[in-house]
Amino acid sequence: MDYIKFQNYLKKKKNSVQLDTVVTVENCYYYMSLLEHFDELERTMLPDYNQFAHFLVVAEKRYLDFLRLSHTKNEWNHFKHVPIDIAYVWHAHLLSPYRYYEDVGCNV
Repeated sequence: MDYIKFQNYLKKKKNSVQLDTVVTVENCYYYMSLLEHFDELERTMLPDYNQFAHFLVVAEKRYLDFLRLSHTKNEWNHFKHVPIDIAYVWHAHLLSPYRYYEDVGCNV
């Protein structure tokens, strides 16, 4: 599922709006698509709260394993896709930059 509202902006290539090297219309499109996936994931699991709670516990464990492996072996390619459960927890972790830096930045 893609975020439909921004689909027309992706067709522009070289003359698209760009605020800096990171924040582009294309990156905003993909971020909104990711949030849409998270919303769909939550809506499908929320009727059964136990299933969603179990999902979060397993996702957190997988995320911690992902962090440990990506920082110790430096094998993770930043262009590879991350599974949705790991992306969900990673996104939540990034919402608190200070905690993220304490947990990840100091250990790199």
